[in-house]
Amino acid sequence: MSEDAESTTAEFKKLVDQLVQWVNDMVNGFRDFVGKWADSAWRYVLGPAVVAFDRGMKALNEKITKIVQDIQKILDHSTPIVSIIVQGFSWLENAQRPASQLQGVVKEHPDANFGHWEGAARNAYDDAVDLQHGALGAIKTKADNISSWLLDIAKANIMFVKELGDAFAAIVGEFVAILVDAGTIVGALEAIGKTGELVEKLVTTAGERLTKVVEMYSEAVGRTRDATSIQYDAAEFPHDKWPSLAG
Repeated sequence: MSEDAESTTAEFKKLVDQLVQWVNDMVNGFRDFVGKWADSAWRYVLGPAVVAFDRGMKALNEKITKIVQDIQKILDHSTPIVSIIVQGFSWLENAQRPASQLQGVVKEHPDANFGHWEGAARNAYDDAVDLQHGALGAIKTKADNISSWLLDIAKANIMFVKELGDAFAAIVGEFVAILVDAGTIVGALEAIGKTGELVEKLVTTAGERLTKVVEMYSEAVGRTRDATSIQYDAAEFPHDKWPSLAG
């Protein structure tokens, strides 16, 4: 794996880990709140208020559960993104760069007397070398385009996780603080309402942040047709073969 692939993969994994931490903070904060209030003695003396409390707890739990499920789907698809990053840079490292290096020297010859070679054989040789030069240029361009396509898909996914993490970071601290500070049943009921609003704000904010990322991702995936065209374009490879000097 190249250094670029390693650093980009490390960046993506760091963003995923941070996102997981934000989600865990939210879930753990809610669990602590439930543990504090669910079985408290006040439940046996407040009567109808318990119904309102339980209803609010259930609604908040459903919202958090939905968010956790959505984040889990993202995590389930994180491994293929790492593979896309690695392959994107691999096309540069193992195809584009070698082809570029060879194209720069394919017309050179180490024999000092080579320039004195003339005739039909020399002309045939020059024609074949010209074809190889063009074929190497085609490989270089194809590899660069495929790499760009793959890395654009990876970039969209990296931005997706980053924007989602930023949306969590903006509300999780306040979410946990509100639940921790609830010291009375009235405060607990207010906390449920406020945190429910924060979760809804999270969903809205995340949606707004991700709109542009989704457009970026859709554009990158939409270039699949271009990638296929690059694969099938064999103008520099007569009969779909490498232009060999041996004929």
